[in-house]
Amino acid sequence: NTFAVTVKDDKGQPVADADVAIQFFMAGMPTMNMPPTRNDVKLPSAGGGVYRGTGELTVGGRWDATVVVSRQGQALGTKQLTVTTR
Repeated sequence: NTFAVTVKDDKGQPVADADVAIQFFMAGMPTMNMPPTRNDVKLPSAGGGVYRGTGELTVGGRWDATVVVSRQGQALGTKQLTVTTR
């Protein structure tokens, strides 16, 4: 899978020097004997405030995704969303 995130500052300008990652989490399903699953995908800069990278989500279903943006260890922002895979 290819993931892409566009990062802009509060004035709408592209942020080109950040560290961007997507943290995926799927809750465990005890009735299916499946533990919780996590996967982190780091996205390198593709230029112009766009960060793009590849990763694998090995289990189909609903994932909670958190995009984390930081610079030099300081958090700049996060965004939470849901991703459904097949």
